[in-house]
Amino acid sequence: MSFNHILRAGWMYILLLCGAAAYGQTVLITQFYAESKDGKAYLRWKLPAGNTCYGINVYRSADQKNYTLIHEILGVCGSNDSATSYEYTDNNPEANRTNYYQLEPGNSGYRVSGSVFVISAAGIAIYPQPAQHNTTIYFVNSNRDEALLTIRDANGNKIMQQTNRTGQIDIDCSKWAAGVYNYVLQLPDKTEKGRLTVTH
Repeated sequence: MSFNHILRAGWMYILLLCGAAAYGQTVLITQFYAESKDGKAYLRWKLPAGNTCYGINVYRSADQKNYTLIHEILGVCGSNDSATSYEYTDNNPEANRTNYYQLEPGNSGYRVSGSVFVISAAGIAIYPQPAQHNTTIYFVNSNRDEALLTIRDANGNKIMQQTNRTGQIDIDCSKWAAGVYNYVLQLPDKTEKGRLTVTH
């Protein structure tokens, strides 16, 4: 098995060459994309023309070790003549944490992996909390609008201000004093306010 895994601008392109037990040929899965929205995980992928297998299994894990089968696509998958697109919505992922997924074509025993941080239906999450050295604010920003994050300490002093369009802001709080900080996240259509805790 060989694979080329590239993560760029929120898209996860994964190429997997694996043996399809039902057909005795290699199967190529491309453009495996995982997205979080409204507390759900949306998975999409393609089988290029000429790639077929019997069924595709979808697995999920919270720790990258123990995977559970959550969905089965039955019957012949793919086409010899044209690319075939597939999608699956996981309605019950683990909220406010990274969910890990694997696709297994044709019960072959070989799997292609991807992951997505699932934001709760509230639309914003901070992980880990409390934070010791680093934490990340995740938020829904499907239109890639400019977001402005401002963080202040308990006395109202501005500690950090940053703009972002990706829906994920990494925060280095290793030099911050332990305590509770207030944040304001401003988007064109809404403003989110909350607190994050730092411990050392």
